[in-house]
Amino acid sequence: PPKCDISGKEAISALSRSKSKHCRQEIGETYCRHKLGLLMPKKVTRFCPLEGKANKNVQWDEDSVEYMLANPVRIAFVLVVHGRASRQLQRMFKAIYHKDHFYYIHVDKRSNYLHRQVLQFAGQ
Repeated sequence: PPKCDISGKEAISALSRSKSKHCRQEIGETYCRHKLGLLMPKKVTRFCPLEGKANKNVQWDEDSVEYMLANPVRIAFVLVVHGRASRQLQRMFKAIYHKDHFYYIHVDKRSNYLHRQVLQFAGQ
């Protein structure tokens, strides 16, 4: 049994849809760790030096070229989306998009509308 009272509507919904006892146990334990603040770290240590904030609206001087990395950092984003908020998803994607990064987008199988929208803007 879980070590806390499960009251979150998303957790309750996930529990009702889970097919196995093991899955329900995982959901319960994960929810309780989240509720106790133990699921995610309080802070994340940065191991990469920060030279300055890259901004596409800033005009770079010729001197700035020497600071450009030979091997740019590549980030893999994993997005789990559901519902009908395709405009919000498009705005967020526009904010994080860079040609060197990777994107894995999982659309909940019950979100047919959003799946069609994601396919449409992913093809652009």
